[in-house]
Amino acid sequence: MTLHIVGMLALMATGAPIVWRTARGALRGHFATDIVATLSIVTAVVLGQPVAGLVIVLMQTSGEMLERRAARRASRAIQELEDASPRTARRITGDRTDEIFADEVRVDDMLLVRPGELVPADCVVVSGTSWVDASRLTGESLPVEVSPGSTLLSGTTKGERPLTVRARARAAESKYARIVQLVRSAQSSKAPLQRLADRYAVWFTPLTLIVCVVTFALSRDWSRVLAVLVVATPCPLILATPVAIV
Repeated sequence: MTLHIVGMLALMATGAPIVWRTARGALRGHFATDIVATLSIVTAVVLGQPVAGLVIVLMQTSGEMLERRAARRASRAIQELEDASPRTARRITGDRTDEIFADEVRVDDMLLVRPGELVPADCVVVSGTSWVDASRLTGESLPVEVSPGSTLLSGTTKGERPLTVRARARAAESKYARIVQLVRSAQSSKAPLQRLADRYAVWFTPLTLIVCVVTFALSRDWSRVLAVLVVATPCPLILATPVAIV
């Protein structure tokens, strides 16, 4: 009896936030795959079946935890990319070299890239030979030797000798900036698997409710209704989606 009470208290404490979030989303017109899971939790509380409800809570909270982890990783990735982005450039004008912001670089500007500096924009080498570290962009672990005519991507790290380069694109239009934009877009938009899961819920949830009604009409047993809800809870879509995203 004591274990039953403890289980019920645990179910109500852990299930309440899930029910609240799902109800709030439903009021806003968002019908996702977790609606059936929420119905399972509520029914388990009403019927006093803590084990069935806690299994659903564990599954649901695990999926949400993985989604939050993926979101945090994406946020860190964006922050690291932005922190490591080129900030300044050295524009060559006649016999003078001026330090400017990377955003001020224009196409065909002549730039000086010193050892240890980041290439401020996509460019082509005009004079000088050296090596660059492009591992952050290409994954290539070994430095790449460059010479006149070689192309350089923004965000690569310059080697031990200076290079004179000509900008092929503005900093905001270079490969590095595009990578940052892609990561931002990936964080703010849903993955195809997530969209599939949401479309799946539109017809699956009403179908589940119809089966529940038929089950009760035939058996007059609420525990069988709970069984239908627990079995129908779409574990693959709730758990597999965040796992795939992570």
